[in-house]
Amino acid sequence: MLVNKQTDLRTCMAAPSTNFPSLGEAFKFLFDVSGLLAQKYGQSEKLTNERLKKSIQTKLARLAKGEGDLDKSISELISDFSYLLLEAVQNPTVLAVSVQTLADIHDAYQNTLKREGTYLSKEATTRWMLDCWLPDLFIKSAQKYSLMASLDKEELSFPHDNDWWLPHLGERTITPLEKVWHWIYEKANTTQSRFHNPDGNATQNSEMASRWFRRDRLPTWSELQNNLNASVELLTNCSNQKYQRELAPKLINSFRVVLFFARMSTDIFRRIKDAYGIGYAKKLTQQVKAQNRRLTKFNRKVKIDLEARLANVAFKDENHARRSWRDEASTFWSNYSTKLIRDSQVMQEMESFQAEEPLSITDAKKLLTQFDPFFISMAIRQKRYAPDNSQLTFLKLYMQGLELQKRRDLTTSELENYQALVAENGYDDELRWLVEWLFATRCNRSDEHNTAYEHYKRAFELSKHRIGKESYLLVNEFAAACAKNNKWRDFKKLVSWANHNAIQVRWHRGFDDSDEAVRMAFEMFKYVSY
Repeated sequence: MLVNKQTDLRTCMAAPSTNFPSLGEAFKFLFDVSGLLAQKYGQSEKLTNERLKKSIQTKLARLAKGEGDLDKSISELISDFSYLLLEAVQNPTVLAVSVQTLADIHDAYQNTLKREGTYLSKEATTRWMLDCWLPDLFIKSAQKYSLMASLDKEELSFPHDNDWWLPHLGERTITPLEKVWHWIYEKANTTQSRFHNPDGNATQNSEMASRWFRRDRLPTWSELQNNLNASVELLTNCSNQKYQRELAPKLINSFRVVLFFARMSTDIFRRIKDAYGIGYAKKLTQQVKAQNRRLTKFNRKVKIDLEARLANVAFKDENHARRSWRDEASTFWSNYSTKLIRDSQVMQEMESFQAEEPLSITDAKKLLTQFDPFFISMAIRQKRYAPDNSQLTFLKLYMQGLELQKRRDLTTSELENYQALVAENGYDDELRWLVEWLFATRCNRSDEHNTAYEHYKRAFELSKHRIGKESYLLVNEFAAACAKNNKWRDFKKLVSWANHNAIQVRWHRGFDDSDEAVRMAFEMFKYVSY
């Protein structure tokens, strides 16, 4: 059960939304920060049809609410996003690295929803992910797939600053987007005004770029793309030889790729700053910079090792060389992931990690002799979220409720006493799902199936994206209650939600989404007793 000793508990308890963001909300966030759907300048061939754009927006909205065929919607949205991203970056290797990185994040997040519970607000829960694992996984996956796909052979140019995609939060905020534009002017060997307006006639492009810097206004992706294309054309056709520039197509595409990801990062960090404040945004940026630096250094060593290992191999052709490289890199990263899991288990058993106090400098230095710095940074941050005395009351009530749920002789008076105890301690919102589950269990064992169904339904709705590993049993008990009360539509929706969140429903297991398979499970559940 996820708890946070650094967040004011009473503030979290007062929050109306106590859960993880759903997968649907995560997908909507991805589309929002990518800026791919805003197509004022009509750069996308796919979105020339306004109905198609509205179709994507409708799927995103329904997915965020958990409505409709969730898995089908996600499959279609992944396809839509991939197509739009390829249009934006115009490089299949960049697309592959991006999609594989996002797939890793999707899998890890789905696994987190299955394993972890929270009684923090949605905002505080998201902050826990930012602090403990999400940026680390992004860095690790992006570097892993870049190496596997030999991205460095794509002849793309990137800023020399390894942190170009991160903001500088000093006296004046310098966004990744601003950093990248200045890099573009440098690569084109010209100034901002002459890049966007080389002849001194087309003032609109130059004014728009200045506005983005002066007013800190985030342009849409189509605005950026339109401005870049128009500026490059003006440079090429400039009548003044002094300001004319003939830029290579590969360099122009590098500008496009870097601009896209800089804009996306700018949007993400702006949202983080708005949600948690400038102080937290600075702290997170420094954390991400340090982890990116550590893994970049590590990745260079891996690349040198792989090059040495494959130096004397006789490849049939370029495709054979790329496959061999990918296989070797994949094997290395697979072994590294296994090592991280093993190291995590070893570290959790160490006396310094079991202690409630923060790690001393001596302990931290000792860890550096046993584990790599990237991993240690993650582990220390996760330790800060270990439960302390301020959460003991909640944890005791939580464990007490789960013990009551297992009791075969549970009485109504015991349930009412537990409900009163939860309310007295101020955890009515956080543990209401558990109280409802207990009443459902009591009614079910007394063969009061209609009343049990109502309690199960409330328990399920209150527990969504909140209770981690406890979801499996609750979902299956609710499934049985739906079947016993002949609630076919509720059963179908429950199975769809469970499949979407990788929670197995007995007699179905997610292997076959046909009505016949779901109906067979529905009939089997009618004879189940919990």
